[in-house]
Amino acid sequence: MIRDIYKTMNKFEKGKLNTILNNKNIHNHNKKLLDKWLIQKKNELRSKKGFEIESEIRWSKTIIKYLRQCKNVGEWFGDKYLDQLTKKDIEKFYNDFESGKIKNKLGNPFTRKSKDDYYSKIFKRGLGEYLGINQICKKIMIREPESTAEVKFFWQEDLDVLIKETKKLKYKIFMAISFDLCLRVGETIQLTKSDFEKRFNDRTKQHYYKVRIRKEITKSKKERRISSLIPMTTELLDKYLDQLKSNDELLFPDSYENYRKVVQQISKRAGVTTQPDAKPITPHVFRKSGATHWLKRGFTIDQVKSRLGHKPSSRVIDLYVSYLGLDEEKSVEEIQTGDISEMTKKYNESQEQKIAQDERLKFLEEKLTKLEKDKELDLEKLLRVLRDKILKEGKT
Repeated sequence: MIRDIYKTMNKFEKGKLNTILNNKNIHNHNKKLLDKWLIQKKNELRSKKGFEIESEIRWSKTIIKYLRQCKNVGEWFGDKYLDQLTKKDIEKFYNDFESGKIKNKLGNPFTRKSKDDYYSKIFKRGLGEYLGINQICKKIMIREPESTAEVKFFWQEDLDVLIKETKKLKYKIFMAISFDLCLRVGETIQLTKSDFEKRFNDRTKQHYYKVRIRKEITKSKKERRISSLIPMTTELLDKYLDQLKSNDELLFPDSYENYRKVVQQISKRAGVTTQPDAKPITPHVFRKSGATHWLKRGFTIDQVKSRLGHKPSSRVIDLYVSYLGLDEEKSVEEIQTGDISEMTKKYNESQEQKIAQDERLKFLEEKLTKLEKDKELDLEKLLRVLRDKILKEGKT
């Protein structure tokens, strides 16, 4: 990870020199403006996101993205002063950008998503605000809102295939807890041994792990605790956590890029793609798939939101509820008297216990079936040996 930071920051400093300060296609006046804004933006990101290793990698990559965008903006407007752009200048750029006359480095028109990124983060805010042109941009660059969210997940059966295809225990664990606990990748790769507490449920008669997602690694900056519910996750964690020496040791000390590549290789080898459009598996899809799995298994929408770390008002999960054909308005229970929050909590706990018990039964049934198959194979092998021995003795 330390190597990642130096590599990323070195890339930024070199990139700023080569793509902006030494760029003959950007006016000298604009070079100074862009350089000053990038330095200001870098300091803001560093102050906001902190100096932890993972945070530093994140803001470093963000500032490199701004660097590329600044280079494009500087080249698009040529010899015009960016802080003195007129309504006519911006209108011409907007029309060319929308019509596809302005192309990306591959020679293709920019995608809708990429255009929206420039409009919202560069022209209407950020750089545009710094240059004093954001108000003109807001009036000219008007777009109809378009939802970019899409359903993308895989089933638990696919997870089983992926884990079976994986050799290293570390990668098995990465996939299992990302799916089971519905974690963001940034949360998963910052978990330490001390975040896991093994417990025993008297009702379901099985062990599980209570996992602490520390506030400093969450997007919302609020701590949450999640129970592992899939027995396979508990079994894998038992083996893996014993190998870690220190409580502060990271479960996944490698970079995000490493896990992205591993997941792609394994999913390609296993022939697993996302539902419903058969797209490649990425680390983030495990989180979405876990949420879909628990919705299908009977979790309420609020329970899944809590597992995801979403606010109660969040509507992100609605797309999956609609896709699965679930009743979004289904209430947990009509409560006329008593402490509502306490009763709801108890109900949610009982639901989790029931689902955990079902998962355990399913796991044991699969194990029993495997044992029976192995027993049949052993019996056939024994009969073959006896038959061969009898035939051999008969010949002699």
